[in-house]
Amino acid sequence: MTLVVPTSAMVQLKSSCAVGARFPLKPPSTGVQVVYLGLVPLPDLVPKDRELARALLILHLTLNFALFSLVCVHTAAALKHHFIDRDTVLTRMLPP
Repeated sequence: MTLVVPTSAMVQLKSSCAVGARFPLKPPSTGVQVVYLGLVPLPDLVPKDRELARALLILHLTLNFALFSLVCVHTAAALKHHFIDRDTVLTRMLPP
């Protein structure tokens, strides 16, 4: 499952670009029908609204940046514990 979701998004992105879409992955609030894996059309959960689409895009980008920052800080902290503090925090996280 870890590889299926990114791979399907990449395939959808490539196919959308191939047909000449300007911005291939649009949120549902822009009025574009969302189709899961190219097979199952999903119901519209929000109405078509330009302002809502803009707000959701900003929220989406902000949350992506926050998640990326959290992963970077967590990784840096684990490496700091391993190389600077020389304790066993990182080795305890690894599988036996």
